[in-house]
Amino acid sequence: MNKIKELRKENNLTLKELTLELNKKGLKINDGQLSKYERENQTPRNKDFWKILADFFDVSESYILGYTEQIGRASCR
Repeated sequence: MNKIKELRKENNLTLKELTLELNKKGLKINDGQLSKYERENQTPRNKDFWKILADFFDVSESYILGYTEQIGRASCR
């Protein structure tokens, strides 16, 4: 189960606010689509969606996708 909604709520963002922020980052989605992604009723078509979302929340893609409970990113340095 992905963690989009959890991260959105932890950051006190509405669907509309998060959508606007993601649009600024180059993701052209609307709040209806984002809601479907949160509920896992639809899968993002944009291959960069998870990376942009992870960068926005400063967490790993694996965390957002629910593959790990480790929030931080693995260091590549």
